[in-house]
Amino acid sequence: MNRLGLWKGLGPRILMIGTLTALQWFIYDTAKVILALPRPPPPQPPLSLQKKYGISADKEPLIRDLTVNT
Repeated sequence: MNRLGLWKGLGPRILMIGTLTALQWFIYDTAKVILALPRPPPPQPPLSLQKKYGISADKEPLIRDLTVNT
């Protein structure tokens, strides 16, 4: 008789890996919040696009800096 294991098949494996990955990100985010570690700066568009659309340093940045000041 062929026994089916709990993690046999692609669907259960995807569910298992997705759950474990989400849990790791949750732990990582919780540790960063508790330790008040700074967030990385948001990405800016490449210089070629900034020039193409007329974005310069004297104007307001395209993406505002959302770092937490403590």
